[in-house]
Amino acid sequence: MLGAITGRILAPFCILVPFWLIWAFAGFSGMLEVWPAILVAGVSFAVPQVLMSNFHGPWLVNIVAAVISMICLIGFLLIGIRKRFGPSKVNRARARAPTTATAVPK
Repeated sequence: MLGAITGRILAPFCILVPFWLIWAFAGFSGMLEVWPAILVAGVSFAVPQVLMSNFHGPWLVNIVAAVISMICLIGFLLIGIRKRFGPSKVNRARARAPTTATAVPK
């Protein structure tokens, strides 16, 4: 009973603490640059924490939540890197950029 109540109380803090931590280390503008990753990390830690504390007990709550959070964050970052820096975008940027041979007038 106490573990379930504690899991429910700590869920909002699990979402807020990563934002506060990045704000303290990187500043507000640094936090705004990576807020989607911070949100994924916080929510993917809070949800398993609440579910494990309510349905399993207090024994494996933080371990399971941390592993799930790491898996979700790695997956999110891999998908985001592929979308942002995928090979098609890199090739298009290279095709638009003038080469040294064409940039130098003859």
